[in-house]
Amino acid sequence: METRYPDEFRRDAVRTATAMGLTRPQAASDLAVGLSTLNMWVQKHPPDESVPTRRHGASGPYPRTTSAKPA
Repeated sequence: METRYPDEFRRDAVRTATAMGLTRPQAASDLAVGLSTLNMWVQKHPPDESVPTRRHGASGPYPRTTSAKPA
């Protein structure tokens, strides 16, 4: 039997999977959804580009930019 999730939950799940610094398997586990389901949602509903995303290995809450000159 297929479980239907509200659109708001899907959007929040995509945000969690892309902006929280978690791996997809970790995010899927935390959200209690299947990994393939979460991957499908991320493909269908790309994250809001106005919200900065955390890149794996980044040292802060936002991705590094290349425009800053080293001191």
